[in-house]
Amino acid sequence: MIETPVLIAGGGPVGLALACDLGQRGVECLMIEQNPGFTDHPKASAINARSMEFFRRWGVAEKVKTAAAPEGFPHTAFYCTSLTGFEIARVERADHGKRTPSKISPERPQRCNQIWLDPILLERTAGWPGVTSWRQCRFERFVEKTGHVESTVTDVARGETRTIVSKYVVDCTGGRSPIRAQLGVDMKGSDYLGFFLSVFVKAPNLWNYHDKGPAALIEFVDAKGAWLNLVLLDGRELYRMAARGKQFYDEPDRIDVEAMFRRMCGRDDVPHEILDVRRWSARNVVADSYRRGRVFLAGDAAHLNHPASGIGLNTGLGDI
Repeated sequence: MIETPVLIAGGGPVGLALACDLGQRGVECLMIEQNPGFTDHPKASAINARSMEFFRRWGVAEKVKTAAAPEGFPHTAFYCTSLTGFEIARVERADHGKRTPSKISPERPQRCNQIWLDPILLERTAGWPGVTSWRQCRFERFVEKTGHVESTVTDVARGETRTIVSKYVVDCTGGRSPIRAQLGVDMKGSDYLGFFLSVFVKAPNLWNYHDKGPAALIEFVDAKGAWLNLVLLDGRELYRMAARGKQFYDEPDRIDVEAMFRRMCGRDDVPHEILDVRRWSARNVVADSYRRGRVFLAGDAAHLNHPASGIGLNTGLGDI
C-alpha cells in the first residue's frame, strides 16, 4: 500500500503538465502511466500562447521552442487542390513561432509535437522532489472512502497489483477513461463524429517540389470539399498527413497511402517514406461534471474536442 496526496492517472501531456504544476507548488504527487515509452505517432502539435506561458512558468519554454519548428519557419496555412495544383486561399500567421514577446504575452504560439513535448515535460517532473512517476502501471479501479481514495493499479511489467491511498485522484487517462466510466459521468454535446486516417511520413525539403513554399498547415480540397491535410512536424522532413472519411477509417489496411501521397503532391517523383499509418475518430462532447467527490477529470477524460488548432491539448493544459 502506497500513500500520496495526489494520484495522477495518465502520463500523457495533461498528466505530465499537472505533475509539473503540483511539483512547482510543493504538492507531492504520484503519476502513473500504463505505456512504457512515449507516443511514436504524431498527435497534437499546435501550442497556443497561453500554454507557452505555462511552460515558461515551469521552466521548459526554451526547450519547447528548441524542439519546435526552426525559428523563422513560416507558420503559414493555405488551401489548394494539390501542391502543384491551384491555390485557393492563404493565411499568413506572422505572430506565430517567434522568440520575442507579443503585445499581449511574453510568449507566442509554437509548434512542438507530442513526440518531443512529452519527454521534455517528463524530464522536468524529475526536477521536483515531490513528484514520483511510474510507467507500465495501469489504473484499474478506485473506492472513495471518508477523507481519501483507495485506487487499485497493476504493475504491468511485474504483474503485481498495488493499492494507492491518496487524498485526490486526477483522471488524465484520455477519452476512453475507465475512471469516468466508474463514476458514471456522461459526456454530451454535438452529434458530430469524424473519422480519419493518420499517415506519418518523411519527405525532406518537400517545398522544393512545388511552388507554394514552406507552410505549417496545408488543406487539400476537391469537388466535395476538404479531404486531406498536411501538418508540419519538425520544419525539415517530418509530416502528418490526415485523410477525412469513414472509408479511410473502416479499412485502413486497404488504403493505398502511396497513391494518396502522390495525389496530394500532384506528381510522382517526390522522395518520401511512409513511417506509420493509424486511424482515429473525433467528437465534440463534454462531461456533465469535472469532479465527483475527491476525483477530478482533466483533458480528454473531461472533454473530447476536434483537434483543429490544437484545441484538445491546449484545453487540457488549461484544465490542470
